Parts: sequence; C-alpha cells; structure tokens
Amino acid sequence: MRPLNFYPTFLVLFICSICGVSRGQIGTGWVEVYPKKTIQIRGAGGFETANGVEQFSVTNALRTGDQRAEQRVWNDYSSGTHQFEGYLKVTRLDGTFINLKQTFKSKEGPWFLCTIDPAANGTLRDHSRGTILATNVLGRSVRLNTIHDTTANCLYVYVDGTLMETRIGEAGATYNDKYGAYRAISGNGPAAAEWSGVRFWEDGTTNAAIADVSVSP
Repeated sequence: MRPLNFYPTFLVLFICSICGVSRGQIGTGWVEVYPKKTIQIRGAGGFETANGVEQFSVTNALRTGDQRAEQRVWNDYSSGTHQFEGYLKVTRLDGTFINLKQTFKSKEGPWFLCTIDPAANGTLRDHSRGTILATNVLGRSVRLNTIHDTTANCLYVYVDGTLMETRIGEAGATYNDKYGAYRAISGNGPAAAEWSGVRFWEDGTTNAAIADVSVSP
C-alpha cells in the first residue's frame, strides 16, 4: 500500500508536468517545432553557451563594420502562423542601439528589429519605428514573443505576455527569425546579452483581444 503522502506529491508533480507542456506560449492551437540554427560571428562578436543559456556579445566600441553574434534560425516561411519565444537578459550595455532579435525578410534584409539603447535603464524599441516595447530591462529577464500571421499579414510583438506592437507585413514574402547581439548601423558596443528558453511554434492563433491600430510597414 502506498504511503498517504505519496498521492499529494504525485499529483503536484503530475499537474506541474502538464502545465509545463505549454508554458509561455501565447494563444492556442500551437504545435512546437525545432528548426536548425546556425551561429553567425562577425567582427568583434562573441558567443558561448552553458546550461541552456546562450551568451552573445560585441566586445569593441567601433561604429563601423559588421560587429555581431547571432543565431540564424532555419524556419523560413511564407504562409501560416509562426511564433518565436525567448527569455532575454541584457547583462552589459556600454554603447547603444544593439540589435537583439529580428524577423528577417529574405533577399531584402531585417524587417523587424528589437533594439536596446541605454535610455531609462535600458529601453527595448522597434528600431525602424521607434516604438517603445519595454523599459528598465538592463540586468533583468524579459520574455519576448513575436507572432507572425501571414494570412492577416500582421506581426504581433509581446513583452512579458503583453501585446506592445502590431506591424503590417508583405503578402507572399519569405521570413525567418534571428536573435543574438549585434551593432545597428547607428550603434556600437561593448554589449552582452543572454538568451534562454528559445522556442518556436507553428499553426496556432494569437487570440489577441487588443491590437495596436497604428500599424505600419
């Protein structure tokens, strides 16, 4: 016969395991996928990984050249719905305008760039639009989700589960994800960022109750 304290312990572990299956993803109906990734190091870029944490850095202060360390995700898509999720922690920012995550448009270049500058103890912005996504992020972990609905031609950007921005995409274009730390054209290091818990899903729905009506390409 099982001891009486076995059953509460078993139930807690069982419930936690169920909750852990979909923890973090936004919306419903998503299927997790596991695309390959290729690390890209250029200029003064640096990369290390340990215990599930990927550490990206730009080690110089140059305002010229290609200074970067990033993962190129091989999840190229032109249809359906696609979700990226990652926990981001910027651990050093001696410079400004360091790109951290992008939705890349094939054959054209970065389309959406999540960039950090030192304002307000670390401000995440949409680099091209200037939309503030979060403040006071230096040294703390934030959860970033991007959901791309190619049927609606919309990209939704969430920080810590809150919808912060909606962008209009281009019908028929091909996109993929990238993340890491690298100098924007107007930026410079040194800088360092950690990414953990990076995951990808397809074929779900956002169930977004609120959308940013000031959408733009």
